[in-house]
This record gives sequence, structure tokens and C-alpha cells, in this order.
Amino acid sequence: MLELPLGKESAEAAQFSLVELRRGAPQAFQANHLVIDRGALQVSPLEPGDYVLHDYESGQRVKIVVGDAESRQGFVAAAHRLLQTSRQVPLVIRQAEVVDGQLLVQVSGADEMTRVHIVAHDLLPDISNSRQLQLPYPPLMQRSIPAVQSHYVDSLQLDEEYSYILSRQGMKKFPGNMLPQPSLLVHPWEVSVTENQQQEAQLGDVMPNMAAPGAPPAESSAKRRSTATASRPDWKSYDFLAGGAAIVANLALVEGQVRIPLEPLAGYSSINVVVVHPTSSDSRQVVLQDSELRVRDQRLRESFDAQQHLSQVQKVELLAAGERKIFGDPRTRRLQAYTTVAEVFQLYSTLLDDPRWDKFRFVGRWHQLTDEERRARYNEMACHELNFFLYHKDPQFFAQVVQPLIAQKLDKQLVDRWLLGEPLEAYDELWQMQRLNTL
Repeated sequence: MLELPLGKESAEAAQFSLVELRRGAPQAFQANHLVIDRGALQVSPLEPGDYVLHDYESGQRVKIVVGDAESRQGFVAAAHRLLQTSRQVPLVIRQAEVVDGQLLVQVSGADEMTRVHIVAHDLLPDISNSRQLQLPYPPLMQRSIPAVQSHYVDSLQLDEEYSYILSRQGMKKFPGNMLPQPSLLVHPWEVSVTENQQQEAQLGDVMPNMAAPGAPPAESSAKRRSTATASRPDWKSYDFLAGGAAIVANLALVEGQVRIPLEPLAGYSSINVVVVHPTSSDSRQVVLQDSELRVRDQRLRESFDAQQHLSQVQKVELLAAGERKIFGDPRTRRLQAYTTVAEVFQLYSTLLDDPRWDKFRFVGRWHQLTDEERRARYNEMACHELNFFLYHKDPQFFAQVVQPLIAQKLDKQLVDRWLLGEPLEAYDELWQMQRLNTL
């Protein structure tokens, strides 16, 4: 007899269905083999074959394979397949209720590896914790043993050439030959007209490569149990609750039962009892009476003056070394300090998300580069922006390398003339101003 935990004390018979399969297709319903007893679904002995157990409430499907053979070393060798037997422990919560001020939990099928977890909630949860704590069960092996295939071919039509040869071999033999008789005339006249007709022998049926397929080829199939869970788009917020859940974990069973005092669970209205084992799990929901829902006030106690116009702004402040500044109430402000060029460069790398920007990452460690490395980097990435950066951050390198290079340019632009300290009055002309870009 197969016994599966329900996850609750009882259930309606219409919640489950047992279907017999033949070649993967439904053959018959076997609902009369299902019995619900004390928190467990029992499946009475079945005939050898494949079955599928449906749980319409949770969406679970359990495949049951029955073999008519003796089990040896964890395997059942049937006539046409080899099956691995399941080693799951039939763990079932038989009783979970409050008795004499204590929570009494009684479990059948428990061993030394079984543990009990208690999760107390303010509200009744819509998801069972047993599924979240259930370990994945190793897949069971199933190997089909094919029947011996027949290579005899029946009812093939031969082509006409083979048919003619075979028919001539079976005809009655006569002495002589079939050559034309010789003529008595030395030079006879040909007075008849000969008409030649050609008839091609028709082909027969093509010889198949092999006979009709017999049993499916031997293969090893191992499918992990899948549980269909409904999607939960209805996200809920529980910020109004005064506290979170209370957990009492890793309780061992003594003679299949455990008692938990209710003092650590005081104030909660729902208790979820979860019994776990490496191969199976079960859960039960216990509702506590006379429990008041604990909530917290989420109303805004202190609000802004309605006569003032307020808005959230972003602002950048530049501070010199050693300078202090007061930013006000830290509860209403978020602050991020950037103390090095490398940190500022990383900020813009995140904002821009452009691989070309990473080529200038060396500016964050410009002070760590040697003179040869600086010249090589500048020779590769020279531009107005880098010249402006070096003008402020490395005046010595700018005077030795950048300034002589800019001075030799034939067509100097506005930035070049500004870096060289040349007068810019020529750009007051409108036509000169229109030639400039944003930078």
C-alpha cells in the first residue's frame, strides 16, 4: 500500500483522481483505490502498469509504476522493464492540536533524521512551508527491455524480370532450341514489315531495411518529480503588522511525538507545523483561538506645512580638503561622497555604460603611472578633454608635453587657445560663435 501525506487533516475525495495509462494514454479511472485516512492519502494495491495521481487543489502529479516481480536490492525486474523502487519514508502528521496548553504533534513513519519546525504567523499563510523546506528527491531509474525484433518480410511483390526467370525455371522442359528454322532460299526477299516493341520490366516492392518496429529500444529514463505551482502575481504588503513570524526549529521526536509550550508563540493566530525528512515532508495548520491581531500605526505623524512648496532635488557640492559643511537632517537626505578621481570615473561608467569610456580609466590612477606610461597613454588618447584634465591635475606634465604639442598645431581651436592663454576676442564675432559646438 502506498501512503502519501495530505498536508492537512482531511480532504474531499473529488480532489484526487487516479488514472491508469496504456502506452502513455489514459485507459481507465481507478478512484476506488484511493482512501483518505488521518491526514494521509492511501493507494490500495494496483495491477502492474503505469498510473498517474492528480491533486487538483495543489496541481501536483505523481507517477506510480507498479511491477509484477520481486524487489531485489532496490530494483524490480518485470517482464519488459527494470524499475527502481522508491525509498521515500511515508512521513505523515497524524495529530497536531493544542492539548493542556501545549502544542502536541504526533508523526508516523518518523526516524532519527526527522525534524519538526514550528512557524507562527499573525495571518493564515497561503503557501505551505513544507514545499520550501523539502529537499529535491533523487530521480528514479526506469529501463525498458525491448522484445527481439523479427527481420522476416511478408507479401513483397517481385519485379517482372525476377518473376519471368522464376516462372521459366518451373516450366516443363522440351528438347531442342527456340532458334528460327533455316530457309531453303539462298537470297530470300524480305516481304514482311517488322515492327519492334519494347517493354520494360516493372520493378517490384522495395525491400525494407528492417521489419516493423517491435518494442521501444532500451533506454534509461530518469525524470525528476515536478510540482506545478500556480503563479502568484497578487503581491501583498505586510508592513502594517507589528512583528514578523516566530520560528521554533529543529525539534526532535520522541516515540513519534513532540510537545511545544505555547509561551514563545503567544500573540500569534496561526501555527504552521512542518515535519521534514531528507526524502519527504508534511505540514499541518493549527489555528489559535482568542488571538488579537497586532498592528502598528503607519500614519504620518509629522507632515510638512501645506503652505510651503517643497520638492526633492539632487545637488552636487564641491568641498576642498579640510572644509566642513552641514547638510541638515540625515533622515531626509541621502549622501554619497566621492573623494578620488577613480570614484568619480566609476560613477560615470555606471551612468554612461559605454565601452569607449573605459579607455580613459587610466586617469583614475594617473598619479601612479610612470613618466613613460603617461606619455604612452597621452599619445594614444590625446583630446581636448584629456588636455583640460591635465591642465588642472598635472600642470608639470601639461607644461612639458601637452603645451608644446598644442602650440605646434596649425589650426588651433577655442580650447587650444584657452589652454595656451591666447586672447579669445576673435570668437566674439557671430560667425565664429556659430562654428563652436556644445563643448
